Amino acid sequence: TEQAIGLLRRAVAAAPSSVRIVNDAAAALLQQAQMTSDTAALAEARELATRATGLDPTFTPAWFNLASAARLADDAAAEQQALARLRELDPR
Repeated sequence: TEQAIGLLRRAVAAAPSSVRIVNDAAAALLQQAQMTSDTAALAEARELATRATGLDPTFTPAWFNLASAARLADDAAAEQQALARLRELDPR
């Protein structure tokens, strides 16, 4: 996982406006935070997920990752905001 995260960080640096790459890095860091309780990884995942929602406000995977990161950080208000936006975009 650490090697993959390193590669994704380099990819983000090379393509900072790619919502998919930024979101993939957020997802990998979120997974690391879940597995290891790494608060720095969680903070970085949250920052990248937020950045991804800004790059493309209609990209639902970014909103899901943002909600997941907020839940892991025990930020219920932010989680609910992200989930509300996700439901607006994909009401299924």
